Amino acid sequence: MEAKYNKYKPRLDLISWLELRNLSWIECGPAENSGYVDYMGCIYIDVPFDIDNSDYTLLAERLENKDGTPKNRNVRFLYCAYKD
Repeated sequence: MEAKYNKYKPRLDLISWLELRNLSWIECGPAENSGYVDYMGCIYIDVPFDIDNSDYTLLAERLENKDGTPKNRNVRFLYCAYKD
């Protein structure tokens, strides 16, 4: 059975957009819930969280309005810090 996120147009459009710009991405997650793993279609996009970085700026403009609100309320744009 194919997962819903594989057919979700905004996700597919974003992945196509990333690939056209040669921006690296991978599926990420998963969320753990009561001992089982449930992947919800999240992707990690390999750009630094830096407003002076042109890739970050392009991505932010693609996903957010000028006031920082999401262009699509079902798509979240999150910064996740890496911890050792």
